[in-house]
Amino acid sequence: MNLNQLKYFLAIVKTGSFSNAADDMYISQSSMSKQIKALETELGVDLFKREHSKVYLTEIGAEFAKYAEMTIKQHNDMLLYLDEFATKKSNTIRFGSIPVVSSYGMYQRSDSPIYNQL
Repeated sequence: MNLNQLKYFLAIVKTGSFSNAADDMYISQSSMSKQIKALETELGVDLFKREHSKVYLTEIGAEFAKYAEMTIKQHNDMLLYLDEFATKKSNTIRFGSIPVVSSYGMYQRSDSPIYNQL
């Protein structure tokens, strides 16, 4: 099971059809069907009852939908948290050097304006 399969499953639940869900997810209807069939095979249950052009959730499919929604929400929340964490910027840059560097005049005192700007 992967997140794309869960997203595809929820798209079918939302639209009520494989073809509309495939359009919404920008994949072919046959790829959508294969992914859902693989998910059902892995789980060992039928998530949908198929009737002509409409699909309906089975009882276990309705229960699975709750967990799929929670999983996708938690995944999205995690990505938002990590994005905030990753975009934090530090205002301090520290450089270290060996003592020889100061003999070349590249050393700046801590009260130097250049040092304070960093």
